[in-house]
Order: sequence, then structure tokens, then C-alpha cells
Amino acid sequence: MKKHCWKWLYWLGFLIMGAGFTADIWWLIAVGIIVVMVSAANISTRYYKKLFRVTVDYTKTLVEMIKAGNYDWVDSDITDKNFPLQGQGQVELNIKLINYGKFMDSAEIIRDLDNRGLRPATLPELLAFGSKYPEKQREFPIVALGSLWRYWHGPRSVECLRGSGSKRILVLGTWGGGWNGYYHFAALRK
Repeated sequence: MKKHCWKWLYWLGFLIMGAGFTADIWWLIAVGIIVVMVSAANISTRYYKKLFRVTVDYTKTLVEMIKAGNYDWVDSDITDKNFPLQGQGQVELNIKLINYGKFMDSAEIIRDLDNRGLRPATLPELLAFGSKYPEKQREFPIVALGSLWRYWHGPRSVECLRGSGSKRILVLGTWGGGWNGYYHFAALRK
């Protein structure tokens, strides 16, 4: 959308200059830039159109769920004690990945998900996603805001799948620090 707006603005300026209206061209370009910036800001949420189907197997322990994901590194604080499992049997779910394209804090994201009839994914749901779609986290970090843990003197933490060309990791991110526009959030229908 942004590229299309810039191209339109460029050609409009070119046509106006060609028609001899050079006195007001800079004013027109300034107004056009403001219009593009405002329209880009209003397009705040991007969804993957695809739903990612996963099976969460609550008959497994958290350690088994993590091993199924075959991660290269796992934060040592992601344990059964800190993140007790709540669920039974095997559950089929559809996960959406949501990207806001701008800096937002966790509370804002939770409110937006709630307004859209969604809820944030939990750790077991994120692990099922990471196990079934291991390459996705190499494209961008994926956060589950539905399972919180707080170290006795530290900030609240949530789980995040991150990666690079050679590594896939499961880490903790800070709930209160906010998230830049690169992060994607795993969410499900309520």
C-alpha cells in the first residue's frame, strides 16, 4: 500500500511540474507525504490469511513438548515449575499470526486481540506451533502473551520463538518492555 501511494504521489508531482505549476509543488508534496503517513498509520494490523493448524498434546510433559520442537537453545527458566500445564488430552487449534507493524506494549496488544474476539496463545500452543512449523520463527520472532511468569525480583516474562539462518531458540521476553513492529503474536479465537 505504501509503495503504491508513493508512486502515485511521484507521478502526480511529475504531471503538475510538467504542466507548469512549480510554485506550489513543494506544498503539494508536503501534503501528500502527510496523507501517506496518516494512511500508513491507520493500517496498523496485518494478519496472515492462512490459519496454522496445530495439535496441542497435553499428555506430554513440558520437557517433552520442548524436545518435540528440536530447538537449538531453550531459556533455562522455561520449566514445569514456572509454567505449569493446564489442559487435557489432545486439542486441535487454529493459530493466527498477527503483526502490528509498529511499537506496542503487551497490554495494548491484549486489548486489541480481545476487541477482535481473539486471545493470546499460551506456551503449550506456541510449542505446538514451533514443532509443526519450525521454519516460521526464522522469518520473524513469534510471541505467546498468554502464559506469564515472574521471577521473584524481575519483570514479568512471556515466551518467544526466535531464529536465524542456523539457529532456532525458545526464549523469554519482557512483558512490560514493549514490542517493535517486527514481532508477530500467536493468537486464537476465544
